[in-house]
Amino acid sequence: MDEDPTHALSRLLDNFNTKMSDELMQKVEASGYSLNDILTIASLIEKETDGTDRENIASVIYNRLNNVSMYEGLPPTPIANPGLASIQAALEPAQTNYYFYALGKDKVHHFFKTYAEHANFVSSSQYAG
Repeated sequence: MDEDPTHALSRLLDNFNTKMSDELMQKVEASGYSLNDILTIASLIEKETDGTDRENIASVIYNRLNNVSMYEGLPPTPIANPGLASIQAALEPAQTNYYFYALGKDKVHHFFKTYAEHANFVSSSQYAG
């Protein structure tokens, strides 16, 4: 079915505004990040998660943002359309010391505090790479 692009965009925005409750918007404002930043972080989570580790992935992103990283900042815009669970994880990340993660052959993300731990895993037979 052909749909007018303006109408389609309007429906997307209406859906977004329905799901972004006042409570979530207050969390965005309290976070110190812009709505665009939160949605960008949520989009990174959405692309990486298997659905069970959103908060840990969020913690890695924030740990990297809040500490010295080789590449500072976020992509200029979201890289995907994040779901509500990823937006919530972006607003309520786990509190960890993780800076790295990699997908194992067991189809689970493994999280690491140091680059050496990460590199060791990536060079092991457990890495799904």
